[in-house]
Amino acid sequence: MFTTIVGESLYGVTPSKNTVGCSRIENSEVSVVLESDPLPTVLSVKEAGNSVLVLTTRGLCVLDPDSLKSFPADTMKQSKLGKTDMTGVGDTRTQFAVLGEFNELTVFETTQLDASSQRTALALDYTFILLTVHRSSADCHVTVNFQLQLPGVPSEVLLLPGIRGVLVTTGLFMPDDPDFTEQLLWLSIDGELKGILPVLGLGPHAFFPLTLHPRPNKVQQAGLHVYFFDGHGGICCMAL
Repeated sequence: MFTTIVGESLYGVTPSKNTVGCSRIENSEVSVVLESDPLPTVLSVKEAGNSVLVLTTRGLCVLDPDSLKSFPADTMKQSKLGKTDMTGVGDTRTQFAVLGEFNELTVFETTQLDASSQRTALALDYTFILLTVHRSSADCHVTVNFQLQLPGVPSEVLLLPGIRGVLVTTGLFMPDDPDFTEQLLWLSIDGELKGILPVLGLGPHAFFPLTLHPRPNKVQQAGLHVYFFDGHGGICCMAL
């Protein structure tokens, strides 16, 4: 079953549900050209830039889209917000970027950092994850910047430029509940909480980042600003 497309390649779970297959479209015909090494039962396959994310019954692994080989993953670092349910901490690299039992994989955003690395924000159920894929001729591996169980379901994400971190909204209660609210969290790339804006209304919030330059006789602060809907009929501006 094909679940994601990268260029002219189709990626999905094979009938055995223990491998990921890649098919190519050539001359209007589909042919299977690659298959991954055996994995635990595959639950979901998603594309993330120059990598393929695979959620299995054991955890999340990241595959090279050209070879379907697993990128070795650096061991998990503890978030500065507190201890999370992390396993496999040590000095070696493992096949799985994140270990654990999860039901749903959501990929929010991927951004290119430089010619050989990209950063991806994703969620496994309530757990929000920021990871960086390094891919060059000298070395290919995944670094998990942090994984953090959030207070609510992650709904929208904005990866900020440079080392400013990430903005993520989470929802409390169900969207049709009269007490439904969302909160906006500003997290560093190490998972440190840098700011919080509570009691937002229902999204989408449509984050719009804009860098303002200094202007004579203007009181508005120069630098990176993020504009977004507050869910109550207004527009907010956050200076970072």
